[in-house]
Amino acid sequence: MAVRQARKDREAGLMPPEDLDSLGVDAQDQVGDPLRFLQNILESSTEYSIIAKDLHGMILLWNEGAHQIYGYTTDEVVGKMNASILHIPEDVESGKAQEILRTCLQKGKYDGVWKRRRKNGEVFTARLVMTLRRDAAGKPIGYLIISKDITEEEKLNQRLIESQEYNRGLIESNIDALMTTDTVGVITDVNRQMEELTGYPRNKLIGTPFKTYFTEPQRAEEGIRRVLAEDRVTNYELTIRSSEGKETVVSYNATTFRATDGRLKGVFAAARDVTEQKKLEEQIRESQNYNRGLIEASLDPLITVDSEILITDVNAQMMKLTGFGREELIGSYFADYFTEPDRAVAGVRKTLDEGFVTNYELVLKPRVGPERLVSFNASVFKDTEGMLKGIFASARDITEQRKLEEQVRESQNYNRGLIESSVDALVTVDPQLVVTDVNEQTVRVTGYARHELIGSAFNEYFTDSQRAAAGVRETFEKGFVTNYELVLKSKDARQTLVSFNASVFRDTERRVKGIFASARDITEQRKLEEQVRESQNYNRGLIESSVDALVTVDPQLVVTDVNEQTVRLTGYSRKQLIGSSFPQYFTEPERAAAGVKQTFGQGFVTNYELVLKSKDARQTLVSFNASVFRDIEGKVKGIFAAARDITAQKKLEEQIRESQNYNRGLIESNIDALMTTDTLGVITDVNRQM
Repeated sequence: MAVRQARKDREAGLMPPEDLDSLGVDAQDQVGDPLRFLQNILESSTEYSIIAKDLHGMILLWNEGAHQIYGYTTDEVVGKMNASILHIPEDVESGKAQEILRTCLQKGKYDGVWKRRRKNGEVFTARLVMTLRRDAAGKPIGYLIISKDITEEEKLNQRLIESQEYNRGLIESNIDALMTTDTVGVITDVNRQMEELTGYPRNKLIGTPFKTYFTEPQRAEEGIRRVLAEDRVTNYELTIRSSEGKETVVSYNATTFRATDGRLKGVFAAARDVTEQKKLEEQIRESQNYNRGLIEASLDPLITVDSEILITDVNAQMMKLTGFGREELIGSYFADYFTEPDRAVAGVRKTLDEGFVTNYELVLKPRVGPERLVSFNASVFKDTEGMLKGIFASARDITEQRKLEEQVRESQNYNRGLIESSVDALVTVDPQLVVTDVNEQTVRVTGYARHELIGSAFNEYFTDSQRAAAGVRETFEKGFVTNYELVLKSKDARQTLVSFNASVFRDTERRVKGIFASARDITEQRKLEEQVRESQNYNRGLIESSVDALVTVDPQLVVTDVNEQTVRLTGYSRKQLIGSSFPQYFTEPERAAAGVKQTFGQGFVTNYELVLKSKDARQTLVSFNASVFRDIEGKVKGIFAAARDITAQKKLEEQIRESQNYNRGLIESNIDALMTTDTLGVITDVNRQM
């Protein structure tokens, strides 16, 4: 029949002659028996299980795919076994297996995902499609079941979901604000920290332009452009403005991310709040300026030398002592400036080896003039990681002061600073407070090996284990915790103050599996804050203990600060004085203003007399002494002035002048010639009669 059809096709021009010649007997037989041809196709399929059964479940058809998936051969099952053997017992006992048959009878078809059982008892997951079979009259006669083993597919999907959950946990537990944007700068995702920083919920942020949340939208947009052009940007400073108007300086770090085919998808960015860091940096700069001032104010020549015996820094006294300029000294060989270079090198080596050297005598040879005997005192300084950087030395000229025994105080580390960004310790903890995973930084911070940490109780690594446990439980209850302070104790008993930030992560069924936490070392930050507070308290104590009225005034002649003596002298409260015009508290406001302007013009003013008028109209003659003060960049910020009450002093001076005039009148009115001489007979004074 197939051959006859082929000839008809050829006659109609649908089939070339050679194709007809190639059509053999087998092909003719197969095409001639369509049912058998279809059955061969079904039975030879190996990827899909194809099973036919009657209405009672007896297996009538069993293909090769069914053999490979379930393990039964055709001879074992066809006409011999009921298809219920392929169900797991629970589905048979619960009636679920019968339920799908009823559904198929009613609707003619059923599809779904089911647990199935192999010959060896192994249970697997299959995607199943069941079709109702009917006879020529349309009467149901059985079912055709096509299924596929999707166990591996299901495992892959589960791993994908778990990976996504884990990644989300990483993102949400980060103390930095994280976000993703598309290539045009529209936000596509954010973490909780970004919500807190901006004051907007996640659903309000996603889909909006990234730049709108910054005080400088164009600069923010430029940051996105730079990332897209260069693939990354680091330490790009921006200022976020929250929904309440609060502004926060952040360090923006970002990189591009791509699809699996390499197409650019967008930008992944982290915005770290560096407000406190900026304050600390400002304090450090002020400290460095203060230290530099101490160094330059020193009467001794000071110098730093590296391990190669090369000069790295000097003060003005060193330049004065040697006769060489700063540029000439820095980078030159330290020993070249001494009559015994080998001894000078030995002094540096001794300092590097022993950590310090004291009263080490050397003879310095300046560019011009005589040689100078100096007492070399030095100590090593290290970087923030404890690595040796060089020595800090003083060379005191003891040529004329050989017997002096004062030693130069050892300087603190030359290069002090904080680590601007540190690697945080990361850890995962289960609901039983057991550590389930750690990173290498946790190993370094605690001093315990990874295998020692995993499986141990999380709270055992903190000085207050109950507080640590409470922090974990709070995370499980609320879903997250931020800036929760704990003191971590290492294997060698070292204690570290850390900021604990955490959030929960879940499994594929949305059940909480544990928490993902970060522990940031904030020990140095606390120490710096304490030092700043102590410094501020000390300075305030000096100001308040002064017997003189002390006041600071800005360039607009507005009072910015006063001490308690100013309050007593004027009769006005501190609150009333600060922010008011300085000249108004004097009988001659123009002269008071001129005194302030003179201070700004010349840098200082001394013994400038003014009459201060108090709230109760009491007038006080004061001696106004002032000088300008500057910020860390050297810009004049205002003047610092002292107003000393000289009323009593003026009265005393007046009494002395009156006494002197009276005595002179007595001498001049005498009718006798009067004179005074010294012990050698030399005349020192005479009157008119003389």
